[in-house]
Amino acid sequence: MDVPPGVEIPAVKPGESVGVAFADADGKGNFTADVAEETKIKTFLRGTILPTLAPDPKSLKPIPHGIYTFRSIGTESGLVGVSRIEFVPPAP
Repeated sequence: MDVPPGVEIPAVKPGESVGVAFADADGKGNFTADVAEETKIKTFLRGTILPTLAPDPKSLKPIPHGIYTFRSIGTESGLVGVSRIEFVPPAP
């Protein structure tokens, strides 16, 4: 994920991208990437994990709403696919 200017992700330097998942593509380049729970908590919710391995609800600071760019990079081909995902606030 490309981290937009002004958005801070713990342990990620400004301007650095952050990896969120790995996947294998089929012959047509299609894939599904599952994001690990730890990544959801630490990256998207910018929270911490307690010693009990549960998220610390008091630490959660979700990334700001907006459009984020994700890049899929082929390790063998070097090809790059770009997707944009909009994070929106929860419904009232």
